Amino acid sequence: MKVKKHIEESEEIGFDNWCFGIVNRKLAEVYFTKKKNKVDFVAHCYVKKADYKTKLEKRYIKEDCEKLKLIYKNGQYTEIKNNVG
Repeated sequence: MKVKKHIEESEEIGFDNWCFGIVNRKLAEVYFTKKKNKVDFVAHCYVKKADYKTKLEKRYIKEDCEKLKLIYKNGQYTEIKNNVG
């Protein structure tokens, strides 16, 4: 089963969730763990927007990228705060 395999892989790598985001000005899938009010970014992989074709995927990309922007440098993630107002 694909779902079971995906769950096993995620436990092996050590992340619980993922979302789209901007990392170093590029679109990426960002993998993270969430404990209480703390979010730890574990990994990311760069992707192409053209690889996602459905309306739902495009909507997720748009919504997630507005919320999450990161800088990855020297093995550390730094979240960029959006100054809207």
